[in-house]
Amino acid sequence: MKKILIIGIFSIVIMTNSCTRNCPDDEKIGALELTEFSKSFFPYEGNQELIFISNSGDELLFKSNDGGVHMENNPVSVYKICSEFRYNGQSTYKYFDSESLHAVYFSENPAYSFNIGLYTNTLRPEYELFYDKLLVDVMRESSIGREEIITDIRFTEMYDEGEFNIDSPMILIDEVTLNGVTYSNVYKSEMFDETQIFYTKEQGLVGFTTHDSKTYNLDRIE
Repeated sequence: MKKILIIGIFSIVIMTNSCTRNCPDDEKIGALELTEFSKSFFPYEGNQELIFISNSGDELLFKSNDGGVHMENNPVSVYKICSEFRYNGQSTYKYFDSESLHAVYFSENPAYSFNIGLYTNTLRPEYELFYDKLLVDVMRESSIGREEIITDIRFTEMYDEGEFNIDSPMILIDEVTLNGVTYSNVYKSEMFDETQIFYTKEQGLVGFTTHDSKTYNLDRIE
């Protein structure tokens, strides 16, 4: 009985040390800039007009409503400080302030949008194993595709591909022809459904297919 009591008290002490009713604030311990290699995947300036052509000859003009590319800072949580031992309690972390890039372009008649974001993530909790990824999200009434590319891995430790927080990866292919135009070194959706997205480092989004069997390709940038 004494042995059980001692173990119970020991467990309560451990829980008390790691869980409190009110955790301190998150603590910034460093800052991260996007690597130049990752930035080479983001050719957008924000003020361009991007003209796409469909397989039926319709022109689709994309432009940014706010006229620019936005650089922001986002926290990348690494080390847990503590968790609140209560209903709906929060956890707090030591984190790095990380740089990100973001741009959104819109079209009218028909209304489409695409969102390009470049971010930094960490591979595992409690480890400073950082990598950058690019998000490409094309939408109409609903999502046409939300795909991601690992742009740079900043560590040399061994890892498993499944550790990356990537829901819809893109794969690199030598070339693709869309509406008679051939693009080289193209990232495309890995899992083919009714829709596809095509992206290159030099030009960004170069094409996509829609639920109504249309194919759009980048014709020019103005």
